[in-house]
Amino acid sequence: IRRAANALIAAEARLTELDRQVGDGDIGISLQRGANAVLATLDELRGESPAAVFRALGFLLRRAVAGTSGALYAVFLFRAAASIEGSPPADINRWADALDAGIAGIAEFGGASSGDRTMLDALIPSAEVLRAELSAGRPIRDALLAVAAAGRSGADATAAMTARRGRSSYLGTRVVGVNDPGAEAVATWLEAIARCS
Repeated sequence: IRRAANALIAAEARLTELDRQVGDGDIGISLQRGANAVLATLDELRGESPAAVFRALGFLLRRAVAGTSGALYAVFLFRAAASIEGSPPADINRWADALDAGIAGIAEFGGASSGDRTMLDALIPSAEVLRAELSAGRPIRDALLAVAAAGRSGADATAAMTARRGRSSYLGTRVVGVNDPGAEAVATWLEAIARCS
């Protein structure tokens, strides 16, 4: 979590520039603000269950991150928390369940799906790869690297998509050639998590 937050802080200017080209230019600053809030709270959450941490971060990001992004990340974390509540700590598959549940929450709340040029275009392939890697019994380090690579590929693929959701949808083909900022943010924190392994 700390690595992911620090990566989003470091990516603020890049994410802001992407969002200036295809949106309203606030995603970098919004996610940086959320990441700083997370870092300020992490020590208080030490020793809590993963579900409790996810819930706490969901409430925190809902308040700290402006606009739709805050709501989407909150829903993602609340659904992930509910999916792993009470699951055995040794069950590694619970992380794939959490990711799937979070993605379903975003899709339901935001009305987007794969190919709509949103954060889901990085999250969905990552979740598919995580499930496949865990099912194949891959070491967690290898699995996380594969997940991050899938997220990166998904984010990069949005540059060829016409937006069907969000502010970018009003710009038509003018967004082509630019990664979706939400998908780029997901790829950024997935890559940071993979580097922890």
